[in-house]
Amino acid sequence: MPLLDVLSRWIHVTSAIALMGGAIFAVLAVIPSLAVLDEETRKQVKTAIRSRWAKVVHVGILLLLVTGFYNYLAVTGPAHQGDNRKIYHILMGNKILIALVIFFLASVLAGRSAKFDGMRRQDRKWLTIIILLAAIVVGIGSYLKVAVLPSEAIPEGDDTSNSDTGTDASDAAASSDTVTEPLPSAVASQLDFNDRTST
Repeated sequence: MPLLDVLSRWIHVTSAIALMGGAIFAVLAVIPSLAVLDEETRKQVKTAIRSRWAKVVHVGILLLLVTGFYNYLAVTGPAHQGDNRKIYHILMGNKILIALVIFFLASVLAGRSAKFDGMRRQDRKWLTIIILLAAIVVGIGSYLKVAVLPSEAIPEGDDTSNSDTGTDASDAAASSDTVTEPLPSAVASQLDFNDRTST
C-alpha cells in the first residue's frame, strides 16, 4: 500500500532526525553549558533533562524498530532479490546491528540503572560515539538508496552472455548474415576451363 509505505518511511526518518539531533544538541550545547554550574546544580539539571528526554528516546526507538522492520520486510527487502542483490542484504544487516548498538547506548544514557552510572558520568563521550555510529548508519542507508538498484530496475539484457563479452546481439546477428560476393567473370571462366580440361 503506497500510502502506508510513505507514512512508515516518514515516521522512520523523522524519528531518526529527532534522536540524532537531540544527541548533537546535547554534545554541542547542553553539556558545555552545564559545566558553568556547581556540581549539585548540574546533577539536578541533568536528572530533570534525563527524565524528560528518556520518554522521547523510548518512543523514538520503538518507532524506529517498527517502521524499520516494516520498511525492510515489506518494501525494500522484496524489491532487492536475487544473487546480484546480496550486497544489499549484507549492508542492511550491518546497518541494523549498528542501530541496535545505538539503541542500547541511548537507553543506558537516558535510563536510571545504577550499574550504568559510570557511563552516564561520561555522557559526552558516549553521546559522541552514538553520533558517529548514527552517521555510519546514515551513510549505509544513503548508499543503499542510490547505489544498489532494486531488482526490477535492472535491464533485462544485463544478464545475457553478450553483455559480458562486450558484444551486442545485433552485431552477432549481423555477423551471421554474411553476403557472398559473386566471383569475377575472368575467374569464373578460368575455373570452367580447368574443369573441362581435367575431364
